[in-house]
Amino acid sequence: MLKKRFLLFSVIGMLLTVGLTLVLIPPAEGKGRVYGKQIDQNSGKAVDLPALFSKTTEYFEKNIVVEGRIGQVCQTSGCWITLSDGANQLLVQFYDFTVRLSPGTLVKVSGQLRVRNRAPYLAAQGLEVLS
Repeated sequence: MLKKRFLLFSVIGMLLTVGLTLVLIPPAEGKGRVYGKQIDQNSGKAVDLPALFSKTTEYFEKNIVVEGRIGQVCQTSGCWITLSDGANQLLVQFYDFTVRLSPGTLVKVSGQLRVRNRAPYLAAQGLEVLS
């Protein structure tokens, strides 16, 4: 009788563990996945890459939200990506989180626009996978 109870509780424990793992751990990559802070209407002004590069001083040190496809990804630690719209490319630096996403993934990124070596880059606060 004791062995049957032990077996029953073991099976229940394993099922609960697997179930909670599936519910609590989101997929590593996929639509809707969020890294860092959640992006909402208060995250900053939505700007497209051509406008960002044509009016960089207008957005300097301001919080913005940019959409684009990932071009390159830091292979060492996932601390940066580049966003591209085909003609423009923006470096996105992560300080509070890291990402390991595939090139070509459509993302939305929020953060503060900064300049280093006369080139704009985004100090990201949040990233959302769109596709």
